[in-house]
Amino acid sequence: MINWQNVFRIVLAVAIVIAIYIALWVYPVMENIEVDELELLRSMQSPNGAYTLDIYYRGGILLYADYTYVGQIRSNHVNATDRNLFLVGEDNSFRASWLKDDTVLLKAHDYEVELNVDEDSFDFRFDLP
Repeated sequence: MINWQNVFRIVLAVAIVIAIYIALWVYPVMENIEVDELELLRSMQSPNGAYTLDIYYRGGILLYADYTYVGQIRSNHVNATDRNLFLVGEDNSFRASWLKDDTVLLKAHDYEVELNVDEDSFDFRFDLP
């Protein structure tokens, strides 16, 4: 005799695992976006030369934008690791510039954000008010 409660539990567990996989694939975590195959739009060195900000073009994130920009910070120190600093949705007025040796200013038509390259990050999907 088939125990339908156990069958239901197994089907539910499989459905949850599949839903989590799809959610992570469709809505990637900003920190995990690989820039190796993205189009590099611009590189900007910090005023003191300690960091380089690379801005990449990326196809859109489903339900959020047709395209996005990924800003990756590279430390010019030995043995430093690169990290994604920001993810910005489609906005033709978007601009990034260095304010200080360790601070980047993001400007768009409806927001302005200062980011410390060692501590901060910005993801338009979650960080806009």
